[in-house]
Amino acid sequence: MNRALHVVALLALCGAVIVASGCRKPPPSPVDQAEARFLAEHARGDSAMDAYRYREAAGHYRAALRCAQSHGVAEDRAETMVEIANACTWAYEFGEAVTWDRRAIHEAARWPDVSPDFVPDRLAAIVANCAFEGRFHEANLAARQMHALDDARLKPNDVKRLDHILADAKLASRTGRHAEAIALAKQYLAIARQSTFDQDTNLAIGDLELGCAYAGAAKYAEAEASVATGLAAFQKQKDPNPVAIGRAQAVLASIDMKQRRVDLALRLFQQGIGNLEKSIGSEHPSMAEIYTRYADALLKAGRPAEAAAIRSKAGRAPDREAAIRIAEAAWTRVYGRANIDRQRPIQATLDGEVWRVHGSLPKGQAGGVADAVVSRKTGRVLHMGHGR
Repeated sequence: MNRALHVVALLALCGAVIVASGCRKPPPSPVDQAEARFLAEHARGDSAMDAYRYREAAGHYRAALRCAQSHGVAEDRAETMVEIANACTWAYEFGEAVTWDRRAIHEAARWPDVSPDFVPDRLAAIVANCAFEGRFHEANLAARQMHALDDARLKPNDVKRLDHILADAKLASRTGRHAEAIALAKQYLAIARQSTFDQDTNLAIGDLELGCAYAGAAKYAEAEASVATGLAAFQKQKDPNPVAIGRAQAVLASIDMKQRRVDLALRLFQQGIGNLEKSIGSEHPSMAEIYTRYADALLKAGRPAEAAAIRSKAGRAPDREAAIRIAEAAWTRVYGRANIDRQRPIQATLDGEVWRVHGSLPKGQAGGVADAVVSRKTGRVLHMGHGR
C-alpha cells in the first residue's frame, strides 16, 4: 500500500514539473527590467527622503531617472527630475535644484498629457530657490512667467496658487520688500483657511512665513506671535516633522534674541538644535547659521567657552558674510583692492559644503568678475579665478 502511494506521489510530482516547465514565463524584456529597476530606485529614494537623508535620496532618484530614460516614458522622466530637484532643495543645494527643475520643464514639453499645473509649480520652486541663492534677476523672470500662466487660468484666490504665493513672499523678503512679503503671507493664510486640503500644514507654513516677514520688517512682537502659532501647529500634528519643528524653534530663538530675551532664546536654540541634529544631522548646510546664532546667544549670556565649542561646529565659513570676507581677502592679494571694489555687491551662494562667491558688474558693462569656491567647514579657498 505504501509503495503504491509513493508511485502515485512520484507521478504527481513529475506531472507538476512537466506542467510547470510548460508554463514557464519568458525572461523579462529589457524595458520590463528597466521599469523594475526604476520602481526599486524610486522606492529607495522615497525611503531616504522619509529618513531626512536628502543627498542619498537625490542619488537614488538620479539612478531611477537613468532607468526611466532607457524605457522612454516622458512622464516618468519629468516627475523624477522633480523628485531630484526637491531632494536637492531639502539638501540646501539650491543651484542644483534649479537646474533639475528647468530640465523637468523642458522634459514636460514631450509629455502629451502634462498637467497645466506642472510648469507653474516648477517655476514657483525656481523662484524660491533662486531667491535663496541671491539670483534675483532669474527669480524675477521665473516669477513673471509663473504669473502669466496663473493669470490665464486661475482666479486670484485659487488654492492652486498657494505655493506660488509662498515663493513670491520669499522673494519679496529676500529683496527687502518686507511690506509686500507680509501682504503675500497674509494672502497665503487667507487662501489656506478656505481650503480643506492639508489645511493644518499649510496654515503652519503660512504663519512661519508671516513671522519671518514681520521679523524682516523689525516687527518682532508680531513676528514672535506668528512663528509661535506655526510652531504650535507643527507640534500638534499627528506625525510631527522634527525638521519643521526644529527650524521654527531656531527662528523663534533668533526673534527672542532681537528682543534681548537671552535665556528664552538659549532654551529654544537647544530644543531646535536637538530636533535638527536627530533628523538632518549636524553636517547639514543649514546648521551652520543656526550654530552661529546659538554661539552668539551663548556669548551674550557670558558663556564664551561653550560659544567657542558651538562655533567650531559651524565651520570657519558658516555664513555668506564670512565666505565673502575670505574670498575678498584672497582676491585682493592677487587682483588688487580697486579691482574688487568695482565688482560690488559680492554674491555668495551655498552649494552643499562649499560657498560659490563671485563679483558683479553694472548691467550692460562688459568684462569678467572674480570668482572663488570656499569650503564652509575649513574656510579654505578651494578655487579662485577671474573672468575676462
